[in-house]
Amino acid sequence: MREILSPSPLRITPACPHYETCGGCQLQHLPQPEQLSLSREGVVESLARVGRISIDPPPVHADAAWGYRNRVMFKVPRSGPPRLSLFCFADPGRNVGITTCPILHPSLQSLIQPINVLLETWHAATRNRPGRVLLRRIGDANVMAWIFPATARIDRLELLARAADIAGLSGFALLFTDQWEDGLSRACTRVVFGPREFRIARGGRYSLAGPENFLQVHDALAERMAAHIVSLPYSCTQRAVEVYCGVGLLAMNLARRFPDVWGIDYDATAIDRAQRAAEQQDLAGARFIAAAAEELAEDARGLPDRLDAAVFNPPRRGIACRALEAILARRPLDLVLASCHPATLARDLAALAAQGWRPASVSLWDLFPQTFHVETVVHLTQAKGHP
Repeated sequence: MREILSPSPLRITPACPHYETCGGCQLQHLPQPEQLSLSREGVVESLARVGRISIDPPPVHADAAWGYRNRVMFKVPRSGPPRLSLFCFADPGRNVGITTCPILHPSLQSLIQPINVLLETWHAATRNRPGRVLLRRIGDANVMAWIFPATARIDRLELLARAADIAGLSGFALLFTDQWEDGLSRACTRVVFGPREFRIARGGRYSLAGPENFLQVHDALAERMAAHIVSLPYSCTQRAVEVYCGVGLLAMNLARRFPDVWGIDYDATAIDRAQRAAEQQDLAGARFIAAAAEELAEDARGLPDRLDAAVFNPPRRGIACRALEAILARRPLDLVLASCHPATLARDLAALAAQGWRPASVSLWDLFPQTFHVETVVHLTQAKGHP
């Protein structure tokens, strides 16, 4: 888009001064009710077009639309002044220096300026700079990680230790990896100051997480969504599994209804933290397995032969085919899919429909206000006549 010839009567003034150039948000020019309507239409259309599944317009659950985000990954330009940047909407190869970000939690926003000062000081002394800077709010802690190539050499750590003087910063780590785009779970971590892990609570349960672990970015709404999944009308409540469980917060809340719960994730660090947190809370029936979900087809890793319910919370690419096969072989009565990508969700639902699974309920969760992303939760049961 080069110019607006005739603005829509729905159009409002974006709250962020970087909105016209930054690629992080796409919908700040729309009021929140219109954003929710657009999200609903997008999911209904994707399910119909990709999955050949027709549903009634589902309810959209929303919470805070500003200051909600507990995570941001900034770029640091390779040349010019080192400063926190995001990619340009019109030209992804260009960086946009960020001075404020209204969707970020306020305590993270307040760190932008002092971190830019630290970047400049360290770069002036070492001629080095990180490729990315990750800011996260984990529970009540504000955490920063600088991300470098796996073989990077880091000098003048005493300058970085000055970050401890930044008001509101609880921890600082260096992450070394060449595969940050596929997640940070395999990064080598070097703590500059603060704890290596932090406590995060949802629904009365807690787990442990570090800057490299996955967490939903909207804490308040993620807690409500987890409560919704736990409260669904399951046919039997004895054995459940959460596939792609991360640090296990949802699995530990499922333990309120299911005496035996398993959590599966390829992130061994997340699984270790989930298991330790479960033991600290005396959740003897909660067990966590460090494995790629598709590996269960060859090695059960202690997962039982029968399951009553399975919850999938996959990455954007959707559920791995072998993972789905391994879980369906255990003949669950209920499936729950939580997805942030309507197209891959529709693909997975189409595959399940071919095996007799039908949506019992669909709900949308506005976990990413001001953007075109939305989380969809689908509860499925077997149609009559299918085993």
